[in-house]
Amino acid sequence: MPKLVRYLILLIFIPARSFSQELKLVEEHPFENVMIQYHVLAAQPKVRQGVYQKFLSASLKLVEEGYYKDGLKDSLWTYFNIVGDTTEKGYYSYGRKNGYWKKWSFPNGNEILTREGNFKDDNRVGIWIFRKPYGGIDHKYNYSTKQVVEYGKSDEASTIVDGKDTITAIMEKPPVHIGGMDTLYKMLAMNIRMPAEVRQNLNSNFHYRVFLSFFVNEQGRLENYSVERGSNKACNDEALRVIKLWDDGNWTAGQCNGHAVRVKILTPIVFNKGAVVFDPPLPPSSRVIFH
Repeated sequence: MPKLVRYLILLIFIPARSFSQELKLVEEHPFENVMIQYHVLAAQPKVRQGVYQKFLSASLKLVEEGYYKDGLKDSLWTYFNIVGDTTEKGYYSYGRKNGYWKKWSFPNGNEILTREGNFKDDNRVGIWIFRKPYGGIDHKYNYSTKQVVEYGKSDEASTIVDGKDTITAIMEKPPVHIGGMDTLYKMLAMNIRMPAEVRQNLNSNFHYRVFLSFFVNEQGRLENYSVERGSNKACNDEALRVIKLWDDGNWTAGQCNGHAVRVKILTPIVFNKGAVVFDPPLPPSSRVIFH
């Protein structure tokens, strides 16, 4: 093809292609306190392209930031809490999680890396590290082989039922929830409600803590739920209702002396005015004292 003809063809197609890639800024307010800004292709207004940001309307605090490519999530996405701390970040490609992801929590203002690992096409693969709410390894789990490859160290004794015997011992392999404790807290936070009869009579000083227990059996299922301490029946019933959601099939049984055993777990739930707080589960031993 003669050079002049090729040059004329380029002059025709380059402006058209450049025009198709021009971006238009879009601003939305899906909720009263949320503002979203993102870009779309000027020639295809339904196709997101480029930077995406979500803000709190009142403070203009950034809570989510990422990038779109041809209408799909792409590259690094980052999530923030209301004070600007990074809570989670990782990579997308072709609209799916692909690459390394990390998640943080901030108990009492302290930054804790709670979990990290790789995604492939939205599925966890390889070894993931899950940490306890206040730091330290909870467990490492290999999603490719479906095995716990490391347990966190603990010198706390647990109540164990081995056959007909109930003993207190330190376990070499405690029961763990694959996915970490923050997954369980999120599950409860999305489902628990302040009981109506309690909400109607709330005062600014309302504070109630209930201690619940359950067993993780030899098959990794939860059973024998009980209120260990608590006098408010409505709150107790609500706490029991939602704690049963933890039986999601993602537990591994605890082991003692080389075989699976039933293990007792004790967890406190605190009802405050306007909030419900989940404290980390306690290792139930003879040293737990209620007062």
